[in-house]
Amino acid sequence: MLMQNTPNVPIRARWISASEYVTYLIAQKKNCALLHGEQIQQTLFFLSEQEGLLTSQLLQYLEGMMQVNEIPFHEGQVDSVVRLSQVAFLVKGNSILPSEYFRGLESNSIASDEIRMYFLSAALPKQKLSKKQFVNTLMDRRWSIIGLALALGTPPIIGGALAELLQQPLFDNFVPEGQIPAIVLVGFASIALQLTGQIIGTMQTLTQSYFTQNLDLETKVSTAQRYLLAKASALPQKDIGSWRLTFSVSSAFLGSINSLFISIPLAVISMAANILVIGAFTDLSAVWNLFLILLIPTALSIGITYLSSNISIRVIGQQSAIQSTIYEAVRQIRGIWLSNTEAIFIDRFARARVAISESLLRAGRLDAVSSVLNNLFQGFLYAFIFYEYYKSYLDPARSNLSVGSLLVIYFAIGSLSGSLSSIADDLVSIAQSLPTYWMPNAIRDINVFRNAPSPQPIPCPASVAFSEVIYTAVDADYPFSQPVSLTLRADRSYALVGPSGSGKSTLIGLLTSHLSPKSGSIQLFDENQQRLDHSLIDCRLLVLSQETNLYGSRLSDVVDPSKNIPYERLEEACAQLDLTHLLDSLPLRWQTPINEFSRDLSLGQLQRFKIARALVADYDIIISDEATCHLPEDQHLEMMQLLNQRSKIHLSVLHRTSALHLFDEVIEIDRQGYISMNPVPVS
Repeated sequence: MLMQNTPNVPIRARWISASEYVTYLIAQKKNCALLHGEQIQQTLFFLSEQEGLLTSQLLQYLEGMMQVNEIPFHEGQVDSVVRLSQVAFLVKGNSILPSEYFRGLESNSIASDEIRMYFLSAALPKQKLSKKQFVNTLMDRRWSIIGLALALGTPPIIGGALAELLQQPLFDNFVPEGQIPAIVLVGFASIALQLTGQIIGTMQTLTQSYFTQNLDLETKVSTAQRYLLAKASALPQKDIGSWRLTFSVSSAFLGSINSLFISIPLAVISMAANILVIGAFTDLSAVWNLFLILLIPTALSIGITYLSSNISIRVIGQQSAIQSTIYEAVRQIRGIWLSNTEAIFIDRFARARVAISESLLRAGRLDAVSSVLNNLFQGFLYAFIFYEYYKSYLDPARSNLSVGSLLVIYFAIGSLSGSLSSIADDLVSIAQSLPTYWMPNAIRDINVFRNAPSPQPIPCPASVAFSEVIYTAVDADYPFSQPVSLTLRADRSYALVGPSGSGKSTLIGLLTSHLSPKSGSIQLFDENQQRLDHSLIDCRLLVLSQETNLYGSRLSDVVDPSKNIPYERLEEACAQLDLTHLLDSLPLRWQTPINEFSRDLSLGQLQRFKIARALVADYDIIISDEATCHLPEDQHLEMMQLLNQRSKIHLSVLHRTSALHLFDEVIEIDRQGYISMNPVPVS
């Protein structure tokens, strides 16, 4: 973790340039395992030699080597991010604040809306991953933390055993004989052993906690990023509950690493130490009998906990079913109200709730049985100890159990029982999670990804050419089973028309690289007809769909989904579209909630706000998919004219052909997938 303070540097917010931050990262190599890779170091050295390096360029280069995660900046999250991530920093314009200076932030800078927070993590390869590759990528450079946790966990165990052994001479010799100095010395020794063990044990707990939480954080962000980078066509069709379950089990087995390599080894060391302590005062048969008595409840606990864990896994699936029902009801609430089908969803929710209640009751009964059995065998265990002490009293020659040794055994058995219980819980955890290692998983199986955008948007190409492109849906021969060839040229506008299902949205998906053709190519060319090694997403591209709820939960998200544009620009765009009066009529203005239940704005008004995106930034290419379908005729024509003026290439899917005359050419797709492109007739 990059948390070491630079010598002689006061703790205050010290914003540095992107080039200075690269030098900082190079200097921090030995403190951060994430920066150890040869490729990473070579790239950092290359960037350190670049003059005028921009923050945006640095972020793009970092994204090519690892995963760059942006999270909402909030004062309460600063400490958590620094604690859990290996590299974290803040960005304000072209300045960067390393994590070691976060504590020096002043309150006025913390409240700034211009600050963005990032942390780096390992990136999963963009390919279908085997289980071994998945584990190796996420566990890379973490084995040293496991070794440290084991090294820190062993001394407290040994110290605890020594503290137990000190009780025997204390109660058998020093207390009865009234040896005050010896009693004080043993007391101080016990306190020192316990205090040292607590300090080292706390360090071990923090190390183990950091390992677990850091692995969990990076696993979640890596799997989420893998999902977001996948092409839509590579993702199976699942509802929200099924996807939640898929994410839960994609890396569930990684949680077993903590149990397998830290918890269980430390529990075994503790068992060995306490068995040696018990063996110092009893014969081997007594030790064996004690161990058997402890094994019986442990074995029963493993079986009961396994059954209980199976129920817990079933509960996760049932919770997913409830969430899917709720999500579907919320998403379709207007249609449900109109069609009066509330009873169907109420019944689905009630059945799912009954199922999860029954599962929780079964789990509760199993936990109660486990508790009763544990207490019962605990009683047998202590009865056996007192029986051994009674035999020692009757026959001192056979056994020599004194009051002090009895206390030592009593404490040791408590530790031994705790170790066995810990191992039982860990074994159940491993038994439950390891099957997910062998199961196929949609996240790990993704094998088609979108290309990363270039560090800087490229100039508008002179032309975009489809060359013999064939694309058909899975197990189907449509929409484009015949080769498609067409060329879109700069400074032209195109209307895309055709019946529903003819392939208009598919053509846009191919153009924006969300879909990959089965054959043929889509290429960009410059003015000299030289092929550009880029795709359309590398250009200044704006895609406007007919959906209004894809960008966030507030009205500002509709106009500025990236949250990078000042409110002044948003206000200017609204003024140009005569939306200021409407905006002022909303009590929360830009913070107005946008969801299925909101009634503040009509669908047409939302579409006008969304079209304002074309005014808040400069775009060379605009693709609009029925972006004005809810607008009246005059506004429909006005918005189409605006989008033509705000772009060098405008491709618009039109169902209302009244705006055809505003375009230069019309691309028509028939039901068989044949495409023709012709100039728009002059009326």
